[in-house]
Amino acid sequence: FFQAEDGIRDDLVTGVQTCALPICSLFHLYTPAPITESRLPPDMEDHWNDPRPIPSVDFQPITLSYTGLTRQLNRGTALHAPGLNDEPDDNERISFEHATTAIEQFLDTGLPKGANLGIKIHDLFQHLDFTQPLSEQSGLLDAFKTACRISAPEPSALLETWLESILSTPILDDGFCLKHLSMSKRLNEVEFHFPLTQLDALKEMSFLSSERLSGLAQVPWAQYMTGSIDLVFEHQKRFYIVDYKSNYLGPTPAHYASEKLALAMHEHEYDLQYAIYAMALEKYLGLRSPDRAFNDQFGGVIYLFLRGMTGEFGTGVFFTRPDGHQISEISMRMSHAD
Repeated sequence: FFQAEDGIRDDLVTGVQTCALPICSLFHLYTPAPITESRLPPDMEDHWNDPRPIPSVDFQPITLSYTGLTRQLNRGTALHAPGLNDEPDDNERISFEHATTAIEQFLDTGLPKGANLGIKIHDLFQHLDFTQPLSEQSGLLDAFKTACRISAPEPSALLETWLESILSTPILDDGFCLKHLSMSKRLNEVEFHFPLTQLDALKEMSFLSSERLSGLAQVPWAQYMTGSIDLVFEHQKRFYIVDYKSNYLGPTPAHYASEKLALAMHEHEYDLQYAIYAMALEKYLGLRSPDRAFNDQFGGVIYLFLRGMTGEFGTGVFFTRPDGHQISEISMRMSHAD
């Protein structure tokens, strides 16, 4: 499955899209032969030869995303507004606790905060080989340090210590870590586009608030849900969705304990995000293995709050496994054409 990344990406994007051809493309499937002589009644000739231009109609499909949906819910922004990003611009949070260790102080004040850091981290993790020593990937690390304006020896060493901690933090109950994940078992930045006809079906997800989603406005025909999953990986014949988060929740690991992460997930409506991601994965696995139920292949969803990953169990990792049967049912309804 994960042997040829480009091939997988092609299957995911074009394979799913073939389920429903964009409406704008339908107008290019048939080109009639040119008319060499008039086949109209005489009284229609004047209308046919009317020199006034025919009004153009925009048949381009509307694309939606998790970020657009949340902006629309919170601020009334258009569902398909461009230029949206799911990494928050974190402000300094008021805390009565203070960083005590060198690494805590570095993550609190030495590492930038906000959406720009999230973009840089995503780029680093997309290309980093988790199974290889960081010392053998100095080119990637140097580029990341330069982007974060980290050059002095001490913060540079602390940055590498933090990255080692991220790779060695257990993300599953069996102790599985990112450093155990080979390139052949992972797919990075999985872009998806799938047809969307019944947005209201989202309200029936048991882990989403139907009241909160009541503000979703239905949009016209020719809709597509689009997005990009940070990481999909296979472990023990199950597939997991991973999302990297650089959110600043506080200066100590205690700020990234499970109850704190649950609050952050609710605050940023990341449950809506992983609902969309899970449906995208369901559609892909349905094409790849149509004889296997999604529930039997789905491992779960993992949100990695990177600032809180210390190399130990208990902080920085949010895990959940929504019911795969419900994901499949609502996924089918979301893309079902009446």
